Amino acid sequence: MKKLVSISFVLVAMLASMVGYSNEYVFITNNPSDKVTELTFEKVEKGSTLTLKDKQDEVLYTETMEQTGSYSKGFDLTILPDGVYYFELDTREAIKVLPVQVMGTTVKFVKEGERNISKPKVMVRDAVVYLSKESMDHKSVKIEVYYEGQDLAYSERIKKGQKVNRVYDFSSSRKGNYVIVMRSEGRTFTNKVLI
Repeated sequence: MKKLVSISFVLVAMLASMVGYSNEYVFITNNPSDKVTELTFEKVEKGSTLTLKDKQDEVLYTETMEQTGSYSKGFDLTILPDGVYYFELDTREAIKVLPVQVMGTTVKFVKEGERNISKPKVMVRDAVVYLSKESMDHKSVKIEVYYEGQDLAYSERIKKGQKVNRVYDFSSSRKGNYVIVMRSEGRTFTNKVLI
C-alpha cells in the first residue's frame, strides 16, 4: 500500500508541473509600418531556448534565456523569403511550437498550427524508473532502453491514443548506466539514469 501511495504521489507531482507550464501566455504582434514582429512570453524559465526554424528544420536563429520572467523581442521576419516558419520555445517541460507565415511585408501568426510537445518525465526511486509523457496529439510513441548506452535492453511501441505511464523495475537488472530513448511527434528525447 505504501508503494502505491508513493507512485500516486509521483504521478500527481508530474501532472502538477505540466499544469504549471500550461499557464504561459504568448503574444505575437506585427507592426507593418516598421516591419517588426514582436514575440512576447509572459513566463519563461532561465535556460530555456528560443529557436526560429524554417520548414526544413534549418535553424535560422537561437537564443538561450538568461533569466526567469517575461521575455519580449522584436524580429524583422520580412527579410525572409515567403513561407511558413516556426518559433520553438524549448523548456524543461515541453516544446511550444508557434508557426508564422511570411508573405512579403506581412507576417501572420498561424494560430491553428500552434502546438505543445510535452517532454517525458522520468523519475528514479531506488531501482524503479517511473516514465510518463502526455501526448497532446495522441501520436504513437516508441521507447527503447539501452544498457551503458549501447546494448538494447528493452523496446516498446505504444499505440496512438494510449497514455504513456510506465513503471520499469530494474531491481533484478545489471547495475550501471541506462539510457531511455523516447521517439514521439517527430522528436527524440533521451534521459540517462543510473541504477
